[in-house]
Amino acid sequence: MTEDKGIKLLVKRLQSDNTKDILFAINQIRNSGDPKILPVLFDLLIANPNKEINQAIIELLNELKNQACTEVIIEALKNEKYFSIRKELLVSCWHSGLDYSDYLSFLVGMVHSSDFLISFEVFTIIESFEKEYDIELIDSLAQALYENLNEMKEEKRNLIIELIRLLETKKIQH
Repeated sequence: MTEDKGIKLLVKRLQSDNTKDILFAINQIRNSGDPKILPVLFDLLIANPNKEINQAIIELLNELKNQACTEVIIEALKNEKYFSIRKELLVSCWHSGLDYSDYLSFLVGMVHSSDFLISFEVFTIIESFEKEYDIELIDSLAQALYENLNEMKEEKRNLIIELIRLLETKKIQH
């Protein structure tokens, strides 16, 4: 069976009304880890009220090991369609252990523009980065974070200040 046929079969099972078929498909995805199927899982997570199915999807996202999945997760975080599952997607970023350090600028922007809970999840992801960045990038991100700092609620302002401190530790040391 070709890879595309396998994905089509999994998608068909995911779109089934049968909980056992859906859970079987989720388990198969766990074994294959193909990032192309993730948007179908995101849609299912939004649309399906079944707690067992939703928990299985969240567990799968938390266990992703294919680095190619990071691009799909980031694209979903950018997509308003998936706004209601942003927290679950962000939690999966740090649970999975995949490397999201190439998306630092986007993630810092999320901290700046999101509510406190989402910002805190993103902060946790950035905190786990081991990569060092160019001084110019860090200075630019810190400057953007300073904008409107005084207009933020204290809780969010404190988080932003901590993020700026964290970013300073991520500069390439010469």
